Amino acid sequence: MTALLLSMSLLAANPGGWEVRYGQHGDQKPEWTAAGKLPAWALTFSPDGREITWVDDATGGCRGWLLLGRRMTLPDPLPAGVRVSLDYRTACVLEARSGMLDAFVMTAEAWESLAVEPGQAGLLDRGALPGWAAFTTVKTQGDDANDWTLSGPHPIRLPKRARAGEQVVVGVAWACYHYEQDEHGGVRNVEVAMVGAEEEEQRFWAALDTDRPELEAVKQALAVGDRAAAGAALA
Repeated sequence: MTALLLSMSLLAANPGGWEVRYGQHGDQKPEWTAAGKLPAWALTFSPDGREITWVDDATGGCRGWLLLGRRMTLPDPLPAGVRVSLDYRTACVLEARSGMLDAFVMTAEAWESLAVEPGQAGLLDRGALPGWAAFTTVKTQGDDANDWTLSGPHPIRLPKRARAGEQVVVGVAWACYHYEQDEHGGVRNVEVAMVGAEEEEQRFWAALDTDRPELEAVKQALAVGDRAAAGAALA
């Protein structure tokens, strides 16, 4: 199956279609929580829903994970994965410490286990969520991106536990580790495409450097379209 672009992007015309969740970092201290160092950025949705921005509080006290997602149902036949493309921006007053950004797909069960209010946020352990969750890095912590930056497509492979017809949540997760330091960001034009097994296999073979001498047999098999032989030669 070739990549199928969803009929609407995640940032659809209805801003209310977005759901928001919150999480804390593993090093969060109780006294920080008590002092209000929470992932409580103020969110702004554009009227058409294609842009979401967030700003820190007056003291720069926000800290933790901000997750934005929308629900969808995995089609049948089940794709091998998804690809996420988006524009983002992120900035921090600390040099080279601007927030990190991930794209994700997770089960509705995993999503619903996350806090709906900043004050309720618990540790976001991505490996211990119920159901399953898959993340990919869009931007690591580092330099600012003050202007909108196009990024992607970012592939996310679905785990073997994924099932056609299963409701999942696809979106982006942004995080910062600082408090009393202004940090803010935003995303827009988020798009998701389904990646079929055929396309994923083609991309795998295309990524191989078959000009390497030890892959000559793989190259010959691919030249005549015999992927089974190419796989055996590669093994």
